[in-house]
Amino acid sequence: MAQSVLRAARFTPRGDRGANPYVRAAGYGTTPDWLRAANESVVVMLMVEGTDGIAAMPGIVGLDGLDAVFLGPVDLSHALGVPGQVDHPEVVSALEKVAVLGAEHGVPPRFSPPTRKERRRGGAGRTTGGLRRRHAGDRSRAHAVATAAQAR
Repeated sequence: MAQSVLRAARFTPRGDRGANPYVRAAGYGTTPDWLRAANESVVVMLMVEGTDGIAAMPGIVGLDGLDAVFLGPVDLSHALGVPGQVDHPEVVSALEKVAVLGAEHGVPPRFSPPTRKERRRGGAGRTTGGLRRRHAGDRSRAHAVATAAQAR
């Protein structure tokens, strides 16, 4: 399924996204390099909220074209049988596992900090590195860059 999502986010030859050049984003057909530029500038994040997704993570983080993984810690806590306990050791362990795998493959895990304390820390969350945009060449070609994921 992850591969299907990645292919749907990009135009040929990197994907299967429908390609109509007569839209505003393509300058109504006046931007000949639009497909290439769009493929380079898109950022693709997959959302993972359950145990099946966590278990599949070793195969997912190595996929070409994946820029980040967004984790749902509250839903994950429910899937792990500890509803709402986002600081539970099983939840934290699962998030850290994804953080390490992501760091190894340059795919940062992201999630909304579940507590006020974490939000005050800067919103990066307990086990994630940041996701920044780096501009290569002109400003319209942004690329996702991962900072190292580090646990507290």
